Amino acid sequence: MIPLLFTSTFLLMLGFCLVWVSKYMQLNLEIYETTGFKVLIAWIVLGFFTTLDNTHASGCVVLGESILAPRNILFSACSLFLIIGALKADNRKKKQMLFGVELAFWIAKLFLLKGGYVVGYGGDPDPVIVFYDLVALLIRLFILGHVLFGNQLSFFKIGATAFIIILIKVLLFSFPWL
Repeated sequence: MIPLLFTSTFLLMLGFCLVWVSKYMQLNLEIYETTGFKVLIAWIVLGFFTTLDNTHASGCVVLGESILAPRNILFSACSLFLIIGALKADNRKKKQMLFGVELAFWIAKLFLLKGGYVVGYGGDPDPVIVFYDLVALLIRLFILGHVLFGNQLSFFKIGATAFIIILIKVLLFSFPWL
């Protein structure tokens, strides 16, 4: 719980600082939908190579997982395929459908298959995994705001939604179910 609070507070404060600087200092920082997709692709690739995106760690003994584990390759490839398909989609409906499928896939994977939320002797979430998942969820929700609502979502709504989803993971779905 403590790693989630520290990570969430850090990311939300950083986001609010960026929003404030952009709005009140008139820097006109504009982040577009395609930039969000490219950042998400880079984040998924980082998660693949560090196995943070598909970790199955739980309990007192945490062993390193192979990058070439079938589940790591399969899940990362599915996410990349859907994200790249949504990025390259020629119409809005196809983009929304592909991104919606990827978001549902990632959240289902987070709740049912993802480990790292009960590790070590204290059974606490691994702060690195919490940070990785929170950033991945923030990026996905940012893209969702652009794809579905045309940038109508505030940073506070995106951050609060991400915090609630990760909190549900920590409190109710700590162990991988499958």
